[in-house]
Amino acid sequence: MQTRSDLFEREEILGLLEGKISSLVTGSGGTLLIEGPAGIGKSRLLAEAQARAGTAGVRTVTGHGSELESEFAFGAVRQLFEPLLADMIPEERAELFSGAAQQATSVLGPTTDVPSGDFSTLHGLYWLTVNLAHKQPLLIAIDDLQWVDAPSLRYFVYLQPRIGDLPILLTAATRPNFREETGHLIEMIATDAATEIALPLPLSQKAAALIIRDIIDSGERADETFFASCYEATGGNPLLLKQLAQVITAEGLEPVDTNARKVIELGPRAVARYTSVRLRELPGVCTQLAESVAILGDSATLQVIAAYAGITLESAAHAASLLQQVNILEEPEFTKDGSPAALNYVHPLIRAAVYGSMQQDRVMAAHAHAAEILTHLSAEPERVAAHLLQTLPKGNQETVRLLADAASSAISRGSPDSAYAYWRRALAEPPGQTARLDALMKAGACALLINLTGSVDLLREALSLCDDLNKRAEIRVLLGGALMYLQRAKEGVDVYREGINESTTENSKRLLAAGVVSSVFQVQDNADLVAYADELADLPPDDSLGGRALDSMIAMVRWLKGDSSAVHYARRAIADGRLVEMANGEPFLPMGVWYPLLAADCTEAFSSINDALAGAHRSGFIRALAPASDFRGLGLLWQGYLADAEVDLRRAKRAIEAAGVTVGRPFNGSFRAHLFMSQGRLEEAQGALEWAQMANTTDTGAGYLILAAKARLQRLRGDYEQGLTAAIEAGQRFSAVGGLNPAIVPWRSEAALCLRQLNRADEASQYALREVELARQWQGKRALARALRIAGLVIGGDEGLDHLSEAVSVAEQSPACLEYATGLVALGTALRRSGKRSDAQAKLRRGAELAHNFGAVPLLNKAMTELRVTGSRPRRIALTGPEALTPSERRVAELASSGMTNRDIAQRLFVTIKTVEVHLTSVYRKLGISRREDIVNKFNQSERAT
Repeated sequence: MQTRSDLFEREEILGLLEGKISSLVTGSGGTLLIEGPAGIGKSRLLAEAQARAGTAGVRTVTGHGSELESEFAFGAVRQLFEPLLADMIPEERAELFSGAAQQATSVLGPTTDVPSGDFSTLHGLYWLTVNLAHKQPLLIAIDDLQWVDAPSLRYFVYLQPRIGDLPILLTAATRPNFREETGHLIEMIATDAATEIALPLPLSQKAAALIIRDIIDSGERADETFFASCYEATGGNPLLLKQLAQVITAEGLEPVDTNARKVIELGPRAVARYTSVRLRELPGVCTQLAESVAILGDSATLQVIAAYAGITLESAAHAASLLQQVNILEEPEFTKDGSPAALNYVHPLIRAAVYGSMQQDRVMAAHAHAAEILTHLSAEPERVAAHLLQTLPKGNQETVRLLADAASSAISRGSPDSAYAYWRRALAEPPGQTARLDALMKAGACALLINLTGSVDLLREALSLCDDLNKRAEIRVLLGGALMYLQRAKEGVDVYREGINESTTENSKRLLAAGVVSSVFQVQDNADLVAYADELADLPPDDSLGGRALDSMIAMVRWLKGDSSAVHYARRAIADGRLVEMANGEPFLPMGVWYPLLAADCTEAFSSINDALAGAHRSGFIRALAPASDFRGLGLLWQGYLADAEVDLRRAKRAIEAAGVTVGRPFNGSFRAHLFMSQGRLEEAQGALEWAQMANTTDTGAGYLILAAKARLQRLRGDYEQGLTAAIEAGQRFSAVGGLNPAIVPWRSEAALCLRQLNRADEASQYALREVELARQWQGKRALARALRIAGLVIGGDEGLDHLSEAVSVAEQSPACLEYATGLVALGTALRRSGKRSDAQAKLRRGAELAHNFGAVPLLNKAMTELRVTGSRPRRIALTGPEALTPSERRVAELASSGMTNRDIAQRLFVTIKTVEVHLTSVYRKLGISRREDIVNKFNQSERAT
């Protein structure tokens, strides 16, 4: 029953809703989170949002979380879209699932042969949502977000940053206490800069009194002390106030001072008391039906509930009607044939009251019975499994089979989270000895994506049960990889080495050997591992996955030492582009190729990374998306394309958070810190490093990356002592794993810059010249140009000018355009100080142009300042022509010129349509054109000119 007081003291939130809906109608979307305790009125506000959206011509899709179905893969997503799809004709459905949206059929069927990994599914759902909003603004309303399943939450996380420029509004209601398994995903939604949060507050005492008066019809006989007690008993919670008023009425309590104490006692139990009183007043079949709805969950239809309860459909319908009259069940929506679609409680607290009134043994027996009934009715495996999760293990092999079916269904929908829960429950049943090994391996494979610690335990047990040597090697590869991700490298080495000794196939041996070698990066005092890598390097080349994996890891070890032969092994591993395909979504192997090649300025790394990104989109594994985005971002950063790099690095950050891959934090956090420092955003750089340190790997793993970035940040802030300390510590950590290559951790030059500021010139020169020596050994032009530039700054004088001139010459021959620009400004500054103003102006002007194009604000400011000192009046900078395009702009321009629409380009590049529009606007400006048809001519003119 709704009263006139439903929206008391909610004017501010209603105004926020109205503004969001107005913006939605004009094409701007966003996210609104309504957060508060149970009963505070969140659902009522969601309902009001839907009503106002409907009035404004906005389409609304709704869903809600359920404690019972929190493991049901994409359960909330299916609630959103399945009713809509059911009412569509085939032509409308085909249009909705066109393009990339076809990948959503793994969730919303009928299924096809499209990929069903988590990322591909999310991308498909995103484009289905875009297609749906194309004709009419869309409101997505989700209640009880705290109970929503993990795959649906990942969809919201994926959707959220992409809808700001689309007519899509995501509105969700949640309690402040989240499930441990999914809390980080809700936190990602809540803490996103674009999310607005509404916090409904408890009602005032005056409003509480009005609600009580309205329900109990007190007239003149009411005592104010009585109303004050009602407020105290409920804390101003609207639902508790209403339920308390109903109990007061049902029990005939007079609203007088002498009953105030009774009210205080009733308050916290108002919902349970109200429900108990109402059920006692009704026929026994109503309690039977209410308990059935509590067990089966909100998605159960009247037919299913009647079958479960063992009563006729007519009796069930009559009982449901009586429960609706006393405000326990909602009025149901009806299907096309006129039957109720589902029976729902008016509020989760009332369902909890009914559920909580049942004895625990009855609850478990009831869920077991529900599983039997749903199996008999051919319900989806995951709906059956939702009940089996609530039962005690009994060694029933049929239960194992049903849970295995549910796990397979969850995997097909791209939900390893749900599959993992089903396999864990199946293992507890337990399965027979033969089936147990298969269950352990499948559970371990799922856990690798969501629970690395759990995967180690599962895979170790699988290894102990397995006699097949080939399968044991397969388990060891997975187990060793999990240990590596957990920074437990020494354990991983033991697992790999034992596997090598017992393996019978050359491919398995090489794969396991690659695992041993990969441990170099986490194990200090690792001379034996380095020696082992050198020994393996003498093996003949092998085109198998094991052979390429080994080449990849050898490349990493040699790159770490600054040995330029790393490029040879990296290129051999990447030959013909098959490594990414053969790795099948495992990111660690291609990383062994990308890092050395990027550090050596070999642009073919980008081809492999782009293949990996496309593969991640097809196969759908977020864990593979993160490193590919990270290393493309790093490559773009090193080349100087800061805006493009930021897009990739932010995408990688969200993927790391969504997948819980903490081992990626030091890489991504340090990469973003360097990016922000190049742009002059020092506070954001600090935030990136703090985020990176959450992985607790400063002392292990890739922690030296964090320390090296910290050293640069401290220097830029003018804290040279702290900068020097961080640089030295980075060098110690790096050296402890055999690291010498300044292309990875240029700690010596960073220390030299700090020493220079501390007036310790001799030490600064020693550090700087040693880095030049190591950079020449590595032969990467970017690293050498940087080392030469810093040596020139530290040494000064004519010798310093020589180093700076060589730095510019080396950088000019490389793709490291930002280093080239930095070198030009440094050389121009030195020339100005030596009195060569004319030469200085040319260098400074070119450096300023490049810095402007890259968005390197500090470098641009320095160049402009130096130009003014030379007496030059810097002109307005605006680079034009094809060479001024960023890599992202060039990709969009090439696709646009081939005849692809903006929507097609967006789907191909996995970006939003708005992003494509922004890039094309920039392309037109830089090329001096107004039509996409002119792009090809501009490119051709540029090629003829060169």
